[in-house]
Amino acid sequence: MDTRRPDHYLWAMAAGVGVAVADVRKISVALTEDEAADLRAAVDSDAYASSDEIVREAIADWRIEHAQLEDDISRLRDLWDAGKDRGATRPLDIEWTLVAARERLGTAEAV
Repeated sequence: MDTRRPDHYLWAMAAGVGVAVADVRKISVALTEDEAADLRAAVDSDAYASSDEIVREAIADWRIEHAQLEDDISRLRDLWDAGKDRGATRPLDIEWTLVAARERLGTAEAV
């Protein structure tokens, strides 16, 4: 096993996010000078075998983050719908809210 790869890369590969060589498509990506220098430095330091590996890892990370974001949005929509299903709201009584919160926390701080 290549121990130079970060754990999240190995997790992504185990999750099937990696690609087979036959599935690879060559594309062109525009980078700033700083971004290109960072890629070269990572490869030169032997942290990665190639800049392609860095880009594939970045895409795998993005896929994981995007999936998590979709899950978060779905949960927020469900919570929003549940809140709307509870019916009409009432005005917020901040004093009551603070007293109730302090009771749950077991504190008696003054308002």
